[in-house]
Formats: sequence, structure tokens, C-alpha cells
Amino acid sequence: MQERMTKFTMTEDDKIKLWGVLNVASLIGTGILYWSTESKRKELKKIKKAKVETPGSILEHLDSPAYRKKWKHEQPFLVKKCLVEGVVKTPNPIRSKVNGTTPLVLSYYLSNELYCNDIFVRKSTLKDLRSQEASPKIEAVNPFLLVDGQNRIVVHNPLNADTRPAQVMISENEIHDKLNPALTIFKWASRAAGLVLSFSNVLVPWKYRGFKIGYVESEFGIHLESSIVAYGEVIYNMTDKSLRINSPLFLATDKLKLISHLRWDLFYRRLYLGLGIAAFAASSYYLARALIRKLFPKKKVTVVQQQSSQLKPPSR
Repeated sequence: MQERMTKFTMTEDDKIKLWGVLNVASLIGTGILYWSTESKRKELKKIKKAKVETPGSILEHLDSPAYRKKWKHEQPFLVKKCLVEGVVKTPNPIRSKVNGTTPLVLSYYLSNELYCNDIFVRKSTLKDLRSQEASPKIEAVNPFLLVDGQNRIVVHNPLNADTRPAQVMISENEIHDKLNPALTIFKWASRAAGLVLSFSNVLVPWKYRGFKIGYVESEFGIHLESSIVAYGEVIYNMTDKSLRINSPLFLATDKLKLISHLRWDLFYRRLYLGLGIAAFAASSYYLARALIRKLFPKKKVTVVQQQSSQLKPPSR
């Protein structure tokens, strides 16, 4: 006995509700993406136009009335977004979590599993390692100084900033498990298989990672005594003539690295915005079609068949 499978059908009301929800959700998502993209575009435009300054040049130019006009006056402070460059200093640096000696002001530590075929490709970039580690350990000196000769600016809350453009590889260390003779043979066999697969052009070797042989510690961060730029609202205290940035928006090794980082960020945002617009257009089309079917249902035309004698012309 064959079981009859009931076919699920949606009423026009159900379709209107479904496409209505999707339409509103895509509209809201697209609006948020558009606002975010425009905000990032304007930020990139400002940074491109911004001149790289130092604590010393800011203090020197603040004596000029024309330069002061560019700052917002909030007594007893002057406030302005600036791109400030200086040498990183602090009396209490943190030490590298991997080698235990390198002095840092920011540490981004990751621990990832190590497989025998990872030797073919060193995944030592922040982008690759960040995608593997769900919970990195991040630590920063708060506050630290950006120094220019005898002048300085105090940077507060650095972890509020996007620090990726400023991070460089600090140290990396592989910790291998002790393998018995059988696993050692299997490790070399797995590596040989990875090489064979790579030569066959079917797979690349790092897709076949083999088996776990330990883990690798990787650390990115900002060196003490390195030169970086900080972008954010600089606050000048007219009482004690000090400079500070309470929460920088970005930290980077230099202006070009920051611009490159923002361009890629803007590219991905525009890509997601395009997908959002496509989703909104598609849901709008299907919603409109469902509404038209609801408001203007098709009338069933009943064909009345007449007798053939009535259809034939009368005989002469």
C-alpha cells in the first residue's frame, strides 16, 4: 500500500506574511549596512585628508589663532580629530606571553592546534589565525604614551580602538606532542600523501592537514619603542597644556597601512550592501506579486458548451 504524501501548500495570506517579514527585515538590514558603509567612507575620506602630526607639532601650532579655529572649544579643553604619530613608551610594559621577554604595550595571543601537514603552509598571518581561534587573550597597557622628543600624548583605553593595522608578529612557538613510533611513521606517511595530492592538482596540501601533533602559540602586538599612529579625538587641556586621546578609533603602524585597512573594510561592506539590496529587491518583487494575487484573484472562466445544432448555421 502506497502512502500518500501530502503536499504542503501556502495560502496567499501566508505568502504575504512571509514575504512581508523578509522585506522589512532586508530593508532594515540594508539601511544599517548603508549607514555603516557611509560612515566608514566618510571616515576614510577624513583620514586621507588628515595630515600626520606629532605631539610637538600640535603644541607648536596651537599657538596660532588660525590653527586653534579648527578645534572645538569646550572650556577648558580644545578638541579635534587628529592623526598623531609618536614612539610608544610606558614605564610598565607587559611581557610577551610566548617568549616571556619582549616588552609590549599590546598583546594578542592565540593558541591553535598543530597538524602534521601544516608545515606546507605557515598560517602566521593575523587574519588566518584569528579565524581559527575563538577566544584570543588580549592585554594592553592602559594608558601608554606616544612621545615626540620632549612632548607626549597620553593614549587611554587602547582596546576600544581597532588595533589590527598596528599589530605585527611578535613571536611564534610550536609545542609538539610526544609520538610513539607508529604515529611517527603515520606522520611521515600523511605528509607524503599531502605532497602527492598537491602534485595531482586535485587538492592543495593544506586542505589535508593530517593528524594533530601538538599546538602552536602565536602572538601579535605592538612593541615598546615602536612608532605608530593613533587616530581619534585629541583633547588639549589649556590649564596644564597636556594632550590626551581618551579612546582612539584606530591604531596603525603608519597612515598608508591604516588607509589600506579601511579600504578593504569598505570593500566588504559595499559587497554586503549589494547583497542586502538584492535581497530587498527580490522580497519586494515576491511581496508585490502575492499582494496582486490577493487583491485581484483570477476568475475562473466557465465555458458553456452549446449544442452543435445551435452552433451550425441553419440549412437552406
